[in-house]
Order: sequence, then C-alpha cells, then structure tokens
Amino acid sequence: MRPRRLSSIPAPESAPISRARLHQLSSEIVEIQRALPSRPPEEDDDVAVPSTIPSGGWARMARILVEIAVHHVVVRDVEAARRAADDALLLIDLMAAEPVQQAELSLSLGEVLLEVHASERARERFEVAVAVFDQRRDRASAARARVGLSRAMASLGDPVARAVLEDAGTAFEELGDDDAVRAIDVELREVTASFDESPASFQAVSPRSAARVKV
Repeated sequence: MRPRRLSSIPAPESAPISRARLHQLSSEIVEIQRALPSRPPEEDDDVAVPSTIPSGGWARMARILVEIAVHHVVVRDVEAARRAADDALLLIDLMAAEPVQQAELSLSLGEVLLEVHASERARERFEVAVAVFDQRRDRASAARARVGLSRAMASLGDPVARAVLEDAGTAFEELGDDDAVRAIDVELREVTASFDESPASFQAVSPRSAARVKV
C-alpha cells in the first residue's frame, strides 16, 4: 500500500534541483571533507578537533546528502537516492550531540527511504525523530514524524500503523490544522482497509464539527 501524502505536511520537493545546484552541493561536500578529520570526534578523544573545521561541518554534510537524495527521488533515480541516503545515514547516526538537527534530518531522510522502498530503515529514522520532537515538545514536527512512521509501519504490514496515524491526527486536530486532519481521515481509511478494520474518523469527532451541529 502506498498512502497518499498529506497536503499540509512537507514532502520531498516536486521539482528536481538544478544542475548548477547539484554542482554547488558537490563542491561544498569536497570543501567540508578537506577541512574535516578522517572521522567525527568522539567524547573520549584526546586529540582536539582542528580549528579549521567549519561550524557544524558533519551536520552540514549530512544535510547536503539528504538534499541530494531528495533530488534523486524526484527524478526517479532510486539507486542514486539510496546511495546518498546511505551516506547521510552514516553521519546522522553520529550526531547524538545535536539531537534537534539529528531529528530534522532523520525526518527528511525517513521520507526519502520510504520512496526507495527501505521501509525498515525509514521506520528507524521516524522513531528517532518522534522521540526527539516529543522530548522537545515540538508537536507539529512530532505529528509529521508519526505520519511517516505510520506509513513505514503500514508498508511493513504492522497494524499498529493505524494507532500511530490516529495519534498524528489527534495532534494535528489539537494544533488546529484542519487540512491535515481531513487528509489523515482519508489516509486512515486507506490504512484501515489494508488491515480490514474500521477507522475512527477525526472529522466526525472534531470539536469544530461538533460545534457546528450543536443546538
């Protein structure tokens, strides 16, 4: 099953980036690589990190790789998207000291991994994002991550996907995002149909809907 995208939730761009932008990103990666040590510093390192490392160099490289992976998804080059995603994963997993950036990149990368049919790895990325955004009380980002997590779980045949999507719908409803609520209502029915269950309708129980029919 391939659930439809929620219009109010950003997904990979609908147009590929330009050749000039790709060249710029590739050149930036080379520049960062020249300034970075052979591996990211670890907490127990005795050697100081060289002062020539650009601020947030590892995170910046990971972000570039995610952008390149998204581009390859858009132009339907699955293998190139998978390679860029693999490279980005190596860096993102080493960014525990930067949890917010790690979560943001995990969210974007999870969406890429869904597109290249790597649902198990996508699930791991979304779980990282959900944990961090919940801890930071970033409800909108956590809800978006739950949408991705639900899609990954549904792709893996896990019926818990429905409950996760319901949680995302509840969050968007409380945030007042009516477009996302309606889209999740539709997607819930698609997920439920794949598991032969009966969906809960967020539109039906929306406080706004209740207010309109109350006499």
